[in-house]
Amino acid sequence: MKKNKIIEKSEEETRYKQLIEEYKKVLEKDPNDQKTRKLLAFAYLNDGRIEDARRELTYLIEKNKSFTAYRQIIHLEKLYGDIEDAELYALDAIERFPNDVRIKKTIRRNI
Repeated sequence: MKKNKIIEKSEEETRYKQLIEEYKKVLEKDPNDQKTRKLLAFAYLNDGRIEDARRELTYLIEKNKSFTAYRQIIHLEKLYGDIEDAELYALDAIERFPNDVRIKKTIRRNI
């Protein structure tokens, strides 16, 4: 039974690597495709490439003020980075989205 789990994990890792390459090709044609950047960040995270995921999320925040990217980077920093960085992103998100209940819920759950 363990052997199957190892095989499944390996197949999952291979799939994320394939997705990363597909998303990168899409972004070569349209670097501003927010949806693909979010998917790329998620694939990087699941492939264990935390710095790459952080880079994509930061790009989305800086260029597009993406609400979803804020939520994801707060979670990422809490789990893999620095709680202080998570708090800084949370404060920035509250400033940009002061009336958004979803960001406040995200912050309460993650900080």
